[in-house]
Amino acid sequence: MSINRRRNLRRALCVKALLIRDEPQASVACNVVDISETGARLVFRDAMAVPDRFTIVLTPHGAPSRRCRLVWRGASDVGVAFERVSEPRLPNAMLQPGNSLEDAISAFALQS
Repeated sequence: MSINRRRNLRRALCVKALLIRDEPQASVACNVVDISETGARLVFRDAMAVPDRFTIVLTPHGAPSRRCRLVWRGASDVGVAFERVSEPRLPNAMLQPGNSLEDAISAFALQS
């Protein structure tokens, strides 16, 4: 039996997302299979090609997005921690003050 060391409860979901690389500027499709306020598990065709740092975009119009740091890597999935940034790299209209990431994900799910 494994011990869950996470500080925040993760919520299972299946959302298509886009990984945006810093260098070279490129994107890769993935699925978010669970998420919390501090991180997520993402599934890729080839997790070995995932960089150590990137931005994940959760909707086609770029909001919400999160800056990510790779924590662990499997054959087809990765675990990431969300980094705190002072200024968003992409427009983030759905994440207004007082709204959590879960609020934004729920709003996106309702729009889909």
